[in-house]
Amino acid sequence: MFLHRLRAARTAVIVMAVVLFATPAIPTPVAADVPLAPLTVDQVTHRLSKDVFGYLPYWELDGGTDANLRYDLLSTIAFFGVNANSDGTLNTGLPGYTAYLSANATTIIQHAHAMGVRTVITFQSFGTSKNAAFFTNPTAQATAIQQLVALMQARGADGANVDVEEISGTYFPAYASFVGALRQAAIAVNPNAQVTVATNAATSGARMAAAAVGAGADRAFLMGYNYRTGGSSPAGSIDPLVRAGGGLSLTTTLDTYASYGVPMDHVILGLPFYGITWPTISADLRAPAQPASTFYASLFLPSSLPGSAAGATMDYDPVEQSARLTIFDPVAQTWYQTYYDDPMALTVKLALVNQRGLAGAGFWALGYEQGQPGYWDSVTNAFGASKLSAVVITPGATKGLDVTVSPVWQDVGSPTTSIRLSNDGVNWSAWLPISASVPWQLAAGLPDGPRTVSVQILNAIGGMSSVVSGEVIVDTVAPVATAPTVAAAVGTTAGTAGDTAAVVSWSAADAGSGVASYLLEMSQDGAPFTPVTLPTAAATSVATHLVPGHLYQWRVTPTDAAGNVGATVTGLPIRPQVYQEISGAIRYTPSWQRYASSPALGGAATWSAVTTATATFTFSGSSVALIAPLGPIRGVAKIIIDGVPVTSVNLYSTSGHSRQVAWVRSWPTYGPHTIALRVLGTARHPRIDIDAFIVLR
Repeated sequence: MFLHRLRAARTAVIVMAVVLFATPAIPTPVAADVPLAPLTVDQVTHRLSKDVFGYLPYWELDGGTDANLRYDLLSTIAFFGVNANSDGTLNTGLPGYTAYLSANATTIIQHAHAMGVRTVITFQSFGTSKNAAFFTNPTAQATAIQQLVALMQARGADGANVDVEEISGTYFPAYASFVGALRQAAIAVNPNAQVTVATNAATSGARMAAAAVGAGADRAFLMGYNYRTGGSSPAGSIDPLVRAGGGLSLTTTLDTYASYGVPMDHVILGLPFYGITWPTISADLRAPAQPASTFYASLFLPSSLPGSAAGATMDYDPVEQSARLTIFDPVAQTWYQTYYDDPMALTVKLALVNQRGLAGAGFWALGYEQGQPGYWDSVTNAFGASKLSAVVITPGATKGLDVTVSPVWQDVGSPTTSIRLSNDGVNWSAWLPISASVPWQLAAGLPDGPRTVSVQILNAIGGMSSVVSGEVIVDTVAPVATAPTVAAAVGTTAGTAGDTAAVVSWSAADAGSGVASYLLEMSQDGAPFTPVTLPTAAATSVATHLVPGHLYQWRVTPTDAAGNVGATVTGLPIRPQVYQEISGAIRYTPSWQRYASSPALGGAATWSAVTTATATFTFSGSSVALIAPLGPIRGVAKIIIDGVPVTSVNLYSTSGHSRQVAWVRSWPTYGPHTIALRVLGTARHPRIDIDAFIVLR
């Protein structure tokens, strides 16, 4: 049977609407903007439990095709197609060839490959005489193979589909040899190439499939349609699951293929994305067709719905498993019945793929179902893999090798049953029962650092998800902390006795998993260390309060995210000491004046508004704070530390504030230091006041 030719021909037993058969303008061949390359083994998708093979005929290839293709639910797209001349050279003038070289085809190849979908070119040879000549001419066959492989290379094809129709059984051995030779030539340039064949639903198709698979064909696309044609009577399904009253059907064809030794796991069940409309003598299910001399059958495409069903009654053939539209034409005075696979019928037939253990399903032809998403929902439910969206590993960092892997998934069509894991993405565990938490052991003997655990899940129909990875950090090295330091808190107000708010600060370094928490402890006046409550587990500072005359000391212990506990580090013991403005440790240039002030520490302070007037404080300790009043008449002083100008302090404020911690400087160890404050003479408010210095020593 000319199964594909019947859809491509301009004249056939079925009289098609003119619009469906108008020959499109031959597109100008366009080279790819970037080189096209076939998929590698790792790039081929495994989203589906079965192969989903779709023919894309040249008359369905235009600027809108790409947007409508379901790359997510296809495993192979077969461009249809190219022909050979009598000498085996490819006929480059036919629309199938030029469409394959078009910019539209290039876009589809690129987008398919981006989704891990194979693209192949269909080599078609139709007609008894043509096939007899071709399969008795080894030179023509060799030429065709050479040019097909060259075309595959030029277009980054992942293989070829061989569609030979109307061939005498005499030439089946030559046909098989041709298929085998083509496959050998294809894998010589692309080891991942696949060669498939299209074979009919009759005994001859079973024989061809057996011969082709025996010669090396990777798949046999069983053209499971045209069980009825436009000339058939009575009307009925063109791909019956079983035939009402007995006869050839999808079920009997699969039995025939099996009886001829065709491996079922090499068979793709081809199903139609089209139907046939017959004029019938009544509205009865599977009614006889009207005489062909008076009325004509026509092609029906689901893409024409819902408009094409206007006024029709829709029901279902429960035996042959087909949707039916019935309508009476009062002008022609006849009934019309349309039989086609709707999504419900398709679901039943896709189930046959799983029941018989076939390689997958395929469709003639992509585009005929455009605008009818229910078909692809059926594919999802039959072959869709569960969606693995994330992998969470706990703990996220570890000092050991035992972790728990938690997959996050969604069932699609079929329940998820199994999970497998890998530490390197190459060597996998056995399939394990699916669980929300799976114990796992990381690989031993590797250095510390990030590790990846790859996960894949499997559903009840064999659909494997994409591989999703989670990350865990292995860290066996403890963090190293710095000793806590203490300093008065700038911007706070000292108490009347010199007590002041302060900040204890520390840090730690951890190159692996990072510091997760600290234990900070304090000792006062020699008492045992006790824990200090931190604002957060990983905080690196905490507020405290210092009172002159008491001895304080802090120590800190870091823990990283992997659970490694670092050494405890103890800070310097410190004792706050207040130096009033009249202390002998402070030397003033002559322009400074002392004045009484009840809010000041000790009831007095000193001031100067003379530019370059300097007060010098000499002390020994690990931290020093300037206590001074702020106000609108006060200005800026330069601060010189150990003879080096370092910064400045601004005592200006719009309102008055006494005993303010105006400036602080700290050092990691005790030591002698000199602090000099030099009046800078700020315009309109040059005054600088000194109330006291507080030293931690």
